[in-house]
Formats: sequence, structure tokens, C-alpha cells
Amino acid sequence: MSTARFFAPAFRAKLRACCTRLKAGAIHTVPHAGVDFSAAQEVAHELGVPLFLSVHDDLAYTAAGAASASSREAAMRAAWNAASARFVISDSLGEEYCRRYGQHSYQVVTDGLTQVHVPRAVTSHARLHIYFMGLFHMAYERNLRALLDALAILKREEPALDVTVLLRCEHVRAHVTAGEIPVKVLPFGDEAQVQRDMETADLLYMPLHFGDEHANFARYSLSTKMVTYIGSGLPILYHGPDNSAAYSLLSKHRSAITITTLAPDEIASALRGLDPQTRHEVAANAAALAERDFMLTSQTERFWGTIGREMGRA
Repeated sequence: MSTARFFAPAFRAKLRACCTRLKAGAIHTVPHAGVDFSAAQEVAHELGVPLFLSVHDDLAYTAAGAASASSREAAMRAAWNAASARFVISDSLGEEYCRRYGQHSYQVVTDGLTQVHVPRAVTSHARLHIYFMGLFHMAYERNLRALLDALAILKREEPALDVTVLLRCEHVRAHVTAGEIPVKVLPFGDEAQVQRDMETADLLYMPLHFGDEHANFARYSLSTKMVTYIGSGLPILYHGPDNSAAYSLLSKHRSAITITTLAPDEIASALRGLDPQTRHEVAANAAALAERDFMLTSQTERFWGTIGREMGRA
């Protein structure tokens, strides 16, 4: 929650009193919906303790309506430069914040996996079961509609092709899923249910917003969904812009089938060219990426190890 300017002095005073009472040795803040993090920076300075900054999304996107651009940018620049350590959700975000606010070291910290599934062999061209799980933003509707139209093209070309789409996302508007391709929309499920769903999936669908409205989210953020997907042992079907943080990571490591268009015929052409070997290679590359960069143990060490080292210097 963002503190209005009127309440900022009281918030700052309460934060300082709380940190003093608890004998806080450092302050960790996550800029997100406003400029409250600037109070954390000020209190850390007043108390002479380290400030740790974690940025999960570009503040220019998440706080666009909460503060003026000038005050938001000034606050972010001050905190970025004052922090003892900086944690970001992606290299894309870290590089951009160094460009905007000043060159500093940063650590990429995101969700972590406890297990990476072994990619399974793909033996059939004749089946295409596509699976999506998580929040389905309305901005993804264009992606899904284009995908379904592309699958309809493939189905008309090859009537024996077994094509289904399963969306574990609670709700998608009916007109988006209407058409020739069977689409099943199910309620959210727990991790065990998602794993059971994936046992019958061939591709994991990862749509990302096209267009300017959500450009800064796509360009700098990595989703929990992506982390889950890369450890699944299944090939990812990325469907979004070619300038996103996810595209940059997945394409660099050849860890996804990437589609960067909303044209159904072009999507159909990309899917038509998929063979079992390509699917398996993509899934294997994703598993290797997961084991190298996204295990919970390494994420935890990166975060707490950095904090421990900085606290030792304080």
C-alpha cells in the first residue's frame, strides 16, 4: 500500500520507532506500488544501518499512477545508489536500472525450484496437448485467440491430429475460447494437481503481453510461471514479444519454442515444423538452465549470502 504524502512523516516516524525497538541491524525494502521505500531509505540512513533493495518489477510500470514520474524517479535513483546491496528479478531489469540510476553491482534473485524433472521422450507427431496454469490476464486474450486459430489451421490440414488446450486459470471469457479447438478451463490447483496435469501435456503455454500498455512489465520481469515451467521437463511454448526478459533468457539458452507474432498462419507454420527431437532438446535445455540458475538452494544463498557479507562489513 502506498502512503499518501500527508501520512508519509507519520509512517517514517513509526518505521524508525519500530526499527529502534527491535534493534534492527538492517532494513530490506521492496519498491512496488508507490514511493514508501524512500522512507525505508531515510530511516536506514538515520539509524546508520544497511539498506537492502529488492526490485521485482519496473517501478515505472507498477507505480505509474501512485506518484509523479519526477518524484518516483528521484526516489528510485536515491534508493538504488544508497543501497548496500541490490536484488533484481532479471538481468534485463538490473542492466536497465544501472543505465537509469547508476552503475552498481546487483544480484538476480527470483523463485527457486526444489526439483527439476527429467525431460521425457517425445514419440508422436500426432498429438498436441497444450497446457497453461496460473493467472490469465485479459491482455493474454489476443495471444490465446491467435493460437487457437493457428491450431484450427493445423487441425483442418491434418484431421487426425489430437489437439487440446487445458487452461488451469479459473476463468477465461467464453468468446476467447470459442471455436473448433476443444478448450477446457479449470479452477486453480495446488502444486500436486499441476504436476498431475503436466503428465498428459505436450507443450506448456507461456503467453506474454504484446503492445505498449504492458511493455515495461514484459521487458523487465520474469514470472513464477516461467520458473515452474523450466523445471517441468516439458517444452515451453513462449508466445510474446521478442524484447521481453523472458524471451531474452529462453532464446539465449534455446530453452523454449518461441513465437513472437499474433498472425495465426505464422503460428501454424512454427508449430507445423516441430518434431520430437526439437521438443526434447528444448525441454532438456530448459532443465539445464533450471539446474544452473533457478534452484532454491542457489537462490537462497545468493540472497542471504549477499546480506550476510554486507552485514559483516557494516
